[in-house]
Amino acid sequence: MSIYSYRYYVPNGTIILMPYLWVLSYVNFQLITHIKIKLLDNLLGVRYNGNKMINLANLRLTEISQLFLLILISFCLGLKILKILKIKTHSFLEELIFSTGLGLGCVSYLVLCLGLSGLLYDWVFYLIFVLLAGIFYCEILYLLRKFLVKINLNPFSLICSFFIALTLILAIILVLVPTVTFDALVYHLAVPEIYVKHHKIIYLPYNCFSNYTFNTEMLFTLGLLLNGDLLAKLIHFLFGILSGLSIYSLARRYFTPKVAFLSVLSFCSMPLAIFVATSAFNDFAITFYEILAVYAFLVWYKEKTYGWLLLSGLTCGLSIGVKYFGGFGFGILVLSILIGKWRQDGILKAIKTTIIFGVFALIPVVPWLIKNLIFTGNPVFPLLYDTFGGKNWSQIHQSRYLHEMTRYSAGEHLLLKPFIFFWNICFKWGGMDTGVKIPVGPIFIISLPFLLKLKKLDFNLKYLLTFCGIFFLFWSYVCAVDRFSLPCFVLLCVVIGYVISKFKYLYLLLAICLLWNLFNVSKTVYKNSYLMCLKKDGCEKFLLKKSIIKDYYDVISYINQHLPKESKILFIGEVRSYYCQQDKLVSTQFDTNIILELIRKSKNKKDLIDNLKKSGVTHLLYNEIGSQWLSKYFDYFSFQNKEEKRLYHEFMQNHLKLIYCQGAISVFQL
Repeated sequence: MSIYSYRYYVPNGTIILMPYLWVLSYVNFQLITHIKIKLLDNLLGVRYNGNKMINLANLRLTEISQLFLLILISFCLGLKILKILKIKTHSFLEELIFSTGLGLGCVSYLVLCLGLSGLLYDWVFYLIFVLLAGIFYCEILYLLRKFLVKINLNPFSLICSFFIALTLILAIILVLVPTVTFDALVYHLAVPEIYVKHHKIIYLPYNCFSNYTFNTEMLFTLGLLLNGDLLAKLIHFLFGILSGLSIYSLARRYFTPKVAFLSVLSFCSMPLAIFVATSAFNDFAITFYEILAVYAFLVWYKEKTYGWLLLSGLTCGLSIGVKYFGGFGFGILVLSILIGKWRQDGILKAIKTTIIFGVFALIPVVPWLIKNLIFTGNPVFPLLYDTFGGKNWSQIHQSRYLHEMTRYSAGEHLLLKPFIFFWNICFKWGGMDTGVKIPVGPIFIISLPFLLKLKKLDFNLKYLLTFCGIFFLFWSYVCAVDRFSLPCFVLLCVVIGYVISKFKYLYLLLAICLLWNLFNVSKTVYKNSYLMCLKKDGCEKFLLKKSIIKDYYDVISYINQHLPKESKILFIGEVRSYYCQQDKLVSTQFDTNIILELIRKSKNKKDLIDNLKKSGVTHLLYNEIGSQWLSKYFDYFSFQNKEEKRLYHEFMQNHLKLIYCQGAISVFQL
């Protein structure tokens, strides 16, 4: 019997009253809030007055409503594309994940177009969303009806749902934690923040990351524009949830509901998945689109419906639109289509089919190629510098960039490297000098050997193993950063779920892995005082007192509150620019050091000071520890001669006035 039975229990006319029901729910929520203040006092150990509690409720309700609106519009846009491609889905869940994925891609390109046109204003997007809601009235009613369902759960699915719910509760706490991750502070949120400030997508000469494919960051731009970085984090968390739903749908379509639940539980046992999904990264966006691309390929291969092939191409292109790394999944799928079609219909039809797939995969990437070509002269900036060149880029920058991207894969033991990395990423908690900082968990090493006991595997399992195996080999030898392996391991969860379903004693081991992950996440929440962030003023206190960036945030807070609005700050030894609301000059670890560039344009101290003033610089932020780290790994102070070095040190020692210092980070007045 099916776990879910879809029965509409709300009359059609009631759907029209949904906005009024939302208002009524909100009023009830406010009343309940007042009643439960003392209960919250006991639970959180904190006194709230009524106004503060209402403000907190408003904040969360606003962000959740905006996320729901984004999902609604995205689903409607994606559903139109499915209809154009004449896709017939197997279930509503399958329709939901593909429609929402395609629609989120459409919203990304909408933000891109409006950003390039200088129309990054919140009222513009609200107006567009209202217009789209009117156009997609029927689709919205359809979606709301589908959500109003009765769910029948058996004991097994209830237990699985309990574990999933626990994981989601802990994950939501992590989502509420303010952004402290390095990449988010350098570009995932820092670049969208600049776009929002200028109401336009502009060329940033000292941030090479801004010329990546930027689908997810366009959604972050929308999140920052409408509300703030919490909405941006919720958008990436949404991709994590969609990834879990995708492997559930895939496993249920080709296997059983039990395999589907076990696949999701395997996914929930991954510490790396929880950490990445709750951070302002783009890795779950690429993971989600890679899953959809493989999913659509498997359906096409079995049903021979070209609509699914085109859908596979589009979702594969969207993964490349998130990150260049998605190109490897594209390569595997191209080989799969070429070989599979060759065996069935010959080489000519195989080539034709592969070209069609490639064209549709290229469609979502073209806007970024054009944008990068206009901004930098290189459509795939910062890659292929020897072929295309690149504005504000050089061979030195290219070498530095490629070295950093591949340094975790370098080393000895060439043949054993995949096995070493597989062991490390399943168990090892690493540090700054390793690409594997957070493991995916032991369930993969525990379960995969049992494949040898299975007498026969169907095509879907064989293909998933092949795809994940090739992907992992590429990851091991090219770019062994833990987050980049997520498409491989999340897809592999379907295989793990199937294996566990065949060997009952593996249920206990899966439960242990789940509890181990929940324990580690709970310990992380407690150890880092993340529960502070549940309180209204807790986020600010957390950033200033408990976070790993407390010195940085303290100095940035001083800059935001005490420096004149017309100030412009030059960052030296610091590449993280997010949270700084003042005008600033910041270069990333891969780009030209701005102070060195100004020194090379100057003949003496007077010229240097004049050049700084011409650039509008009034203050300097200097991070001593950051300078040492950047020099060690990226040759940050690459002085060409002794005169440049002498001029720099003389300027720093004699022409700056210290006005604030916290830890190793100081603010100077020019």
